[in-house]
Amino acid sequence: MKCLRCSSANKRFDRKGHTLVEILIAVVIMGLSLAAMLALYFMAQFWWQEGATRVHLQGDAYRALEKITRGVDGTGGLREARWVEVPDAQTVKYIDVDDIEKSIYVNGSDLMYDPNTTVADDEQVLVRNLQVAPIGFQAAQLTRDQIRVTLTLAQQKGQNTFNVEATSGVSIRN
Repeated sequence: MKCLRCSSANKRFDRKGHTLVEILIAVVIMGLSLAAMLALYFMAQFWWQEGATRVHLQGDAYRALEKITRGVDGTGGLREARWVEVPDAQTVKYIDVDDIEKSIYVNGSDLMYDPNTTVADDEQVLVRNLQVAPIGFQAAQLTRDQIRVTLTLAQQKGQNTFNVEATSGVSIRN
């Protein structure tokens, strides 16, 4: 014969389900996992934005150096200069093959190109976001036929400032 009291007590423990403590532990573990995944997501998003900003600045610096060395329209850059002068570290003056005096100089945080110094108001902006301090554009005349140009670009994103530096050596052909 079966004991009725024993069988009813065993049924109570045979039920399928979870206790409140088990559910609370599972919720805490899921919350910690979600918090870790969100932290990882936001860090990855910051790194992606930093990388995209640096790539953008490097592209700007490369294009500016190309315009300085080869010329804005592909001709008349420093490589084809007949005469070059670096009066200060932030200015380069040169005469191209067509005997036109040109200059590259810093104006605030912009790097400017003047295709003809005798004509007023024909300046063009080569690049923006030039780092102001320390100096973002430096030119140094190494020899009579060689110049080194260094650009440092900076961009503010939120509380972070991203910097990129690019340097090019120019050998004057003429």
